[in-house]
Amino acid sequence: MGPSLRVTATITIQGRIVDLALDGPGHTAYVTGGSDNTVPVDGTVSVIDTRSNTVTDTIAVGKSPMGVAVDGSTHTAYVVNSEDGTVSVIDTRSNTVIDTIAVGETPSYVAVDESIHTAYVTNSVENGTVSVIDTRSNKVSDTILVGIRPGAIAVDGSAHTAYVANSSDGTVSVVNPQTHKVATIHVGGTLRVRMS
Repeated sequence: MGPSLRVTATITIQGRIVDLALDGPGHTAYVTGGSDNTVPVDGTVSVIDTRSNTVTDTIAVGKSPMGVAVDGSTHTAYVVNSEDGTVSVIDTRSNTVIDTIAVGETPSYVAVDESIHTAYVTNSVENGTVSVIDTRSNKVSDTILVGIRPGAIAVDGSAHTAYVANSSDGTVSVVNPQTHKVATIHVGGTLRVRMS
């Protein structure tokens, strides 16, 4: 039997919490959220010092922020603003928004492959797409058609491959970043699991 686990701290954040990303070397966590109601509002990212377990900053981003991912190599965080159809780019050294990138309709989650300077954003409309962002220029370099209502996304950095969970057709799209070709894995049912 392994060691018992216990809660060592509880951090209070105002409003609704949607996603969280860690910057391990920077001892920082970034938490997306906004109002408790369902009306699209200007959202925020709460910055947590993971050594003291305290909120040290709050950053204003776009409307209805959802997914967040950190690129530790460039000291940036990428926050998906679902109602705006944008991604806010945050400099994690100064905790300021340094760029805003227009992506597809109703974006939801983001994953970063640091070694090839690429971020992938799922756009969860019925005929779903993934926006591919060059993180050196913060420009969309391609838009890739995937399954129906893509949501969660994860990157295998060793194989430079992105995996997209398509919530309405029971498939996972496997994206090759060099060719941007897509293979489809049929899983079945409705996918509702958050990939990490």
